[in-house]
Amino acid sequence: MEEAKRKIETCLQNEPAYCTVACPFQLNMRDFIEKMQRGAFNAAFKVYRNAVGFPEIVAELCPQPCRAVCPRAKTDAPISVKLLEKASIRYARNINPI
Repeated sequence: MEEAKRKIETCLQNEPAYCTVACPFQLNMRDFIEKMQRGAFNAAFKVYRNAVGFPEIVAELCPQPCRAVCPRAKTDAPISVKLLEKASIRYARNINPI
């Protein structure tokens, strides 16, 4: 598992993540997921909102094209970005537009 993770991290280097490329909104998945991992829900929500415009609607309707291209699918399970999107909405202190 660790070897697979290392290969994914090193093969991409400075290229956009596969999931970002597959996303119709070009959501910066690395930034979004990193903020979610740290528990920085407000910051993660801002990244998400800035990319999609209507976060609640997109989180409900998202068909997750990112899952089809996720390299984790070969070794584990692809990340459910849809669940992360919903969590960022639920746990952010302020989801109102500026």
